[in-house]
Amino acid sequence: MAYLNVIGYNRIRKCIKTGCCTRGLMIMVMGMVKWVIMVTVLGFIGWHFINKPIKGPKISPQELKELLDSKHAEDEIILIDVRESDEFSENSIPGSISIPLGDLDTSTVLQEISKESQIVVVCLSGCRSEFAQQMLLDMGFKHVYDLSGGLANWSSESESSY
Repeated sequence: MAYLNVIGYNRIRKCIKTGCCTRGLMIMVMGMVKWVIMVTVLGFIGWHFINKPIKGPKISPQELKELLDSKHAEDEIILIDVRESDEFSENSIPGSISIPLGDLDTSTVLQEISKESQIVVVCLSGCRSEFAQQMLLDMGFKHVYDLSGGLANWSSESESSY
């Protein structure tokens, strides 16, 4: 079997040197390249759809206010603000814990929180908190909610309702 491969290789080498079948060989190689590119692109698209993260539940500012107002001792709600420390010091929801998104995976505060706790993740507009929610779900926390619209939506809701 190996002998046949050597003969095939030698035949292709001889054809390339003499130029007798260069055109046919190029057509064959280009056909193979097209297949490789097509399989790579389809594989990438398939991988993208398979590994797409599952979005967790969102909570509206109004629902969060109702939960915080009717909070029971056994239904503790933990608010995690994933903005940077300077943003947190300017404006935050009372009772929230500051854990910047970059420190979320190494935070010692999370080790003290039960995996069954109700956690609401907050940022300014909702982008960082959505990413943080996915990280917390991947870490094994069961009940993680993303504040819909972020702190900007919370501020506008609180101004209109109070």
